[in-house]
Amino acid sequence: MAAGCRDRIIVLTEGRISARGVPAEIVQPDLLARVYGVAMGTIAHPLTGEPVTYLI
Repeated sequence: MAAGCRDRIIVLTEGRISARGVPAEIVQPDLLARVYGVAMGTIAHPLTGEPVTYLI
């Protein structure tokens, strides 16, 4: 949801910043899998083009 309503995103891992940047840079399957510990994929929202995540 953050990717659709924010210009920049910060990802925290155990209270520390592990990534920060624009949604297209941050919402990446490898980064999300490392942070959340689950396999995730991304697709572009058909209307906005913003990245949308899904569990694999």
